[in-house]
Amino acid sequence: MPFATIIVAIINNMRVKYEYQMVKLSDIVLQNRELKDQIDSMRNTFNENFRDVKRELNSEKIERITASQSIASAWSKLRELERRVNEE
Repeated sequence: MPFATIIVAIINNMRVKYEYQMVKLSDIVLQNRELKDQIDSMRNTFNENFRDVKRELNSEKIERITASQSIASAWSKLRELERRVNEE
């Protein structure tokens, strides 16, 4: 087998291995993009859910504050009525 044929065979073998590695690398890059998209989607979903929960908690807090204010107002009116009754 002539020396040139051996060199050409080695170069072709290296080229095939290089192309195979490039295909594998392309697959990995594609998988990374898909994973990044999935992570972004999960992050967006988490943020939306977090905002919804925060909004709900704020709403409940406002309802509790309103209820507390109503109770305090009723309590002060009751005290006022009690004071008037005691004065009479």
